[in-house]
Amino acid sequence: MLADTAQYSNAANCKNQPPAGQKCQELIIEIVCYDHNAIKFPAAQNACNNYKNDIKGPKKGDSVTVTGKWLKDEGVNKDHNWNEIHPATKVVIK
Repeated sequence: MLADTAQYSNAANCKNQPPAGQKCQELIIEIVCYDHNAIKFPAAQNACNNYKNDIKGPKKGDSVTVTGKWLKDEGVNKDHNWNEIHPATKVVIK
């Protein structure tokens, strides 16, 4: 997702750092158990087995309002370090 406010458009929120001189507008939003086929971690696969998420994800280019917890995600193996909305509890597609 691309953030449309300066508050969320900064390097601390980018998974992929932009080229020098360009501003990061990336915003990471995690919709828990959204795509069961894309889940890679066994513990997450087990947790999602009996869980149905009613949130519908947006398509590329959609404008959305997202509600959820804002946190720093360091990854299971401490292999990344960015801010994200996790979990998204509501996604309104405009």
